[in-house]
Amino acid sequence: MKDRPQYRHLNEVGCLYPAEQLQDLYDQAQDPDELEAILCHLHQYDVADDFRYLHITDLIQRYREEEEL
Repeated sequence: MKDRPQYRHLNEVGCLYPAEQLQDLYDQAQDPDELEAILCHLHQYDVADDFRYLHITDLIQRYREEEEL
């Protein structure tokens, strides 16, 4: 991963980022490690059932599946 502080910072903060900010980070992500940082952040706060974050986890999951093909 490139040293992009906005992604490294995700898992250093003590609070959940708003869904809109995470969506922006997803849109700007340049490699799988950055997407993984977003996903780790979401898992850290257990937002699996929170509808505001579902679309982001779905997008990352689809990206992973496409990479496997």
